[in-house]
Amino acid sequence: MREPAVAAAAAAIEVRGLTRRFGDHPAVAGLDFDVAPGELFGLVGPDGAGKTTTLRMLAGVLRPTAGDARIGGVSVAADPERIKPDLAYMSQRFGLYADLTVDENLEFYADLFKVPAGERAARIQRLFAFSNLAPFRDRLAGALSGGMKQKLGLSCALVHEPKVLLLDEPTFGVDPISRRETASTPVVGSSRSRSSGRCTSAQESASFCFMPPESAPARRFRNGSICR
Repeated sequence: MREPAVAAAAAAIEVRGLTRRFGDHPAVAGLDFDVAPGELFGLVGPDGAGKTTTLRMLAGVLRPTAGDARIGGVSVAADPERIKPDLAYMSQRFGLYADLTVDENLEFYADLFKVPAGERAARIQRLFAFSNLAPFRDRLAGALSGGMKQKLGLSCALVHEPKVLLLDEPTFGVDPISRRETASTPVVGSSRSRSSGRCTSAQESASFCFMPPESAPARRFRNGSICR
């Protein structure tokens, strides 16, 4: 993630003056940065710093109070629905269907994003290859361990091959080994043209944003602003 410098036509994410207030409280205060295609970026800070609020605005599920962000040149404030086919947002809480199997959840998200039937089997096999979920494909999602649930959530987010991937505390609530495996998965599974961002309060997770060549330093958040 860089200060505004990437040419508008080249930036995967452009953020200008992005602000969100809840009443009189500024949760996010005037953010400005660019993210290039294929870049890994991180928002690092304590709870309440504004990281999740920022990702929710970038994902088009929370309207900014002021300012704007563009995903692939499309305004998240003016046209949030238009950005969603090219974007995936994985929230901190497990949001899949507990009474569906691993396979059924993946098929459901493939249906939701209109993944062509002829491409599904190959895509799901690629997702299994880096998530190691193939032995559990018939298990109910609700019966998975915490780490497996996070990997399934990430796999469902990637099934439509989004250009931008946003992860909100992807290693929250999992054991140390699963935390490291889950943290490294977007790096292993991402394409060179996919921009991947995460927010975290854990320095271990933030370290995966420092992976050349398409990487930039994680930005530290405090009181809704980037620490300069």
